[in-house]
Amino acid sequence: MDINHQHLKICTINLFNYVAPPNAFYDFANIYTKEEWQIKTQWLERSLVEIDADIIGFQEVFSIDVLRSSLEALGYPYFVTIDTPDIEQDYIYSNPVLALASRYPILETPVINLESPIAQQQADFQFSRQPIHAVINIPKLGALDVYVVHFKSQRPVEFESLNLLSKEKNQSASQTADEASLSTTERWLLESQGKWLSTIQRGMEAHALHHHVINTKNHSKRPCVIMGDFNQSLQSNEFHCLTSKQLFRQNETLEALSEFHLHNSRDLSMNEEDRKSNATYYVGAQAKELDYILLSNEFSSYSSHTHTMVNRYEVKDSHLTNPRYGVDHVSSDHGIVIVDISII
Repeated sequence: MDINHQHLKICTINLFNYVAPPNAFYDFANIYTKEEWQIKTQWLERSLVEIDADIIGFQEVFSIDVLRSSLEALGYPYFVTIDTPDIEQDYIYSNPVLALASRYPILETPVINLESPIAQQQADFQFSRQPIHAVINIPKLGALDVYVVHFKSQRPVEFESLNLLSKEKNQSASQTADEASLSTTERWLLESQGKWLSTIQRGMEAHALHHHVINTKNHSKRPCVIMGDFNQSLQSNEFHCLTSKQLFRQNETLEALSEFHLHNSRDLSMNEEDRKSNATYYVGAQAKELDYILLSNEFSSYSSHTHTMVNRYEVKDSHLTNPRYGVDHVSSDHGIVIVDISII
């Protein structure tokens, strides 16, 4: 490596129900044993030491203080969360939050506003998991806007679907259909509606965040990174705002938009092998790419203002593709996405 270059390594990790016993996740029976928790935390520590990232985005965090303490011991003095999980009966956790750790100073954590027209059209719109926006001071690069996300899952939105079916049956608005009494056809309809509502929520979240990102960039002119669990392919319609490069039916790239372009870091890697599609999640034998690190145009070699180079893109997934029981079985159900950048 050129010693005149400053290297910046970024990674995103879904921690898959990171909750220290005796607390439980979602249900009173979901409590890690002492041995399981030790295996999970040791796996995380080994992974972070091996990856040696400068900035880390986390999803599915319940035990915030435990994670903060572990990261501080590993050399990450800067840590931020902006939300807290829900706790029922003093020990059952739900609605995990996001976290961000950094070796470099976090200058501020601006509030992600909901000023986008699409968010304002739905009066009660909220993110399913509140994203993090942190401004981090990077040597040689300066201030960098870093966003950590965990967009709505593909799990059908059940409550709204039940209400829709209730209304179709002319039941009162306060009642919901008893799913146990529904026919197979009705349950199928509910699932289809629920999946579509999840897609709508995911799209609303992407557009609300994108609006904030563009407004921030228009004002600050800083480079930015968006990373996390997208819960769907980046090529899906709900994420079109994040991948768009031009106006509708105008094939040419407009110079006025170029500074706002976002790129999948995989596509920017100088290593050609890295640019092939990389799975980050598996459902049986089916491989999916759900986790991403997006980089603003300042990181692209096509930009006239670039002072960076993406050296490598990598997905660490041996715990998924070749798991070892007693080592990986309570680690994570997602691959770890890593990108290594040179700042010239």
